[in-house]
Amino acid sequence: MKIGILTFHGAHNYGSMLQNYALQQAIKQFDGSLQPVTINLRNKAQDDMYNIFKPFREFQDKRRYLFKIIMSPWRKQLERKQQLFEEFLSENISLTPLVRTGNEIPDIDDITTYITGSDQIWNFTAHDFDWSYLLDFVADDSDIKRISYAPSMGPKPSIDTLSADEKKKAEKLLKKFTAISVRESKTADVIRELGKLNCLPLVLPDPTLLLTAETWADIARKPAGLKAEKYIFLYNPYFLPEVYEQAKEASRITGLKVITSTLAPKTILPSKDFMKILEVGPREFLYLVKNAEYVIGRSFHVAVFAMIFQKKFIAVEGMNDSRLGNFLKEINMERCATLQGNVKVVLKNLDSENPPIHACMDRLRESGIKFLRENLL
Repeated sequence: MKIGILTFHGAHNYGSMLQNYALQQAIKQFDGSLQPVTINLRNKAQDDMYNIFKPFREFQDKRRYLFKIIMSPWRKQLERKQQLFEEFLSENISLTPLVRTGNEIPDIDDITTYITGSDQIWNFTAHDFDWSYLLDFVADDSDIKRISYAPSMGPKPSIDTLSADEKKKAEKLLKKFTAISVRESKTADVIRELGKLNCLPLVLPDPTLLLTAETWADIARKPAGLKAEKYIFLYNPYFLPEVYEQAKEASRITGLKVITSTLAPKTILPSKDFMKILEVGPREFLYLVKNAEYVIGRSFHVAVFAMIFQKKFIAVEGMNDSRLGNFLKEINMERCATLQGNVKVVLKNLDSENPPIHACMDRLRESGIKFLRENLL
């Protein structure tokens, strides 16, 4: 039996690609007869967002011209980074042929269930949002089961941006799901606002938490250019000034250099004192988290991997992000979060003896596995 997965698998974002890999691997562990396959939907908006060095004439968003010019000094490293993402995808994810719209998704023999999730695929304000992530392409009279596994509506879940017709469309599509799970409680609250559904949304862990630290360590790979010395790993996929300011403060207090694997026009000056290692795909990202002395950022997925590898994580103003705050509460690690830049206090908390979080992590893993077993077997 084939299980079709729809998610942001093609985004050149570490969390996006690794959560897809984790969901695939978790399904494979249940029963040898289950064959998860990811629907290779990569719309034009997503292509524009991540393929920054394609020819100018191919960009839909002309503002990307300036981005391409500004980033040209790092072109070689960034092109290699893109290559590492595509290599990981082709070598580790079972994919259908490439499609650009939901209308192009082929009928696949033996698909019994579609799983949509995880990541921010239900973030209606996302640049690459597509109604296919609510399975609008599946025929109304189809007997294919539809479930969601931990999709997110983003940092500030809302349906306020939707028109009245779009809200009705979302409600109609969600009513066809036989099981709905989401990643955060606030996303669950918004789903309930859409109307009376056939099932209540459950809050479940991100797929990355379904695999153990040992499993992730097996695929980690040391990045080119990384020297054998202690460091703080900074990761934030979008620019927030406070992240860079607090990373500098953490470096000053600890005496450790800061390494970052991301670069965007707005971060060039703020990160001038950091070591940039840009040729970093999903496997190299795992290595940088696993071997850091401290990890800092306000990214949900870097927090997850820091906890999986039992690292000291500084969540910059972390309780202000619904996704990150929800996760830290679940594992009783609110002490990781800075408040108005109190980096010194957080570092002191992290360096003192902390209670283990293994039991919390195991509980989350078991809840996700239970949901998948009940709805796939």
